[in-house]
Amino acid sequence: MFAPILLVALRFLQGMAVGGEWGGAVLVAVEHAPERQRGLYGSFVQMGIPAGVILSNIVFLVASEALSPASFLTWGWRVPFLLSAVLVGIGLTIRLSLTETLSFARH
Repeated sequence: MFAPILLVALRFLQGMAVGGEWGGAVLVAVEHAPERQRGLYGSFVQMGIPAGVILSNIVFLVASEALSPASFLTWGWRVPFLLSAVLVGIGLTIRLSLTETLSFARH
């Protein structure tokens, strides 16, 4: 009984975190964009979730096709999750390398 409660609680926290990150991501993308391309840069944030879902499905498809069903069920399903650590590293590197925008620094 504890597992489903914990799963719902964690998904709720994940939703709250995504909501907080979403606005900040759009703001950073738009403020760092060239003047005449702010809408385009802001749209990249909106593309993040569909692109992530598509890429994760492709990775799982490749893993499930490359391994036998028994291997995939015992250990192979973990590989895509472990590969996501690379994306966490990339995201952290990008976040730490961002500087304040000129408009924010002026005020």
